[in-house]
Formats: sequence, structure tokens, C-alpha cells
Amino acid sequence: MINGEIRDWQITASSTLWDFDCHEKNARLYQSFDRAWCARHKSDSEWLQIDLGITAKVSRNSTSKFRFKK
Repeated sequence: MINGEIRDWQITASSTLWDFDCHEKNARLYQSFDRAWCARHKSDSEWLQIDLGITAKVSRNSTSKFRFKK
């Protein structure tokens, strides 16, 4: 996601605060602007979804690194 290989349209979220600086596309790490994804609700059930274009099993191993298996 950092290098732009994942396009903005591939990133969706459970909800988004209605603010330009809080769009799903702003969930990318190490952006040049102080923007981020902001969920509309404060809830443990909020999520981001990344369409990888393939069927894959994803397992999290830290807050900023993910492992993908085809």
C-alpha cells in the first residue's frame, strides 16, 4: 500500500467520518500529509478492507505488517 501498487478504489472501510482528511485512501502508512482514515463510529468492529485482486488468506503479525498466502 505504501508504494501505490494498491489503488485507492481497492480500499474500503466499515465507515468513514465525513471529512476529506479521513478518507479510506488515507489509511496508507508514511504519507506526506497528516491525513488518516477515521471511522465514523468509535467501535471495536470497525475495519478496513483491501481488495488484493486474488483469493488470499491474510494473517496479521503486527499493526503495520501483514502476511499474505495464496
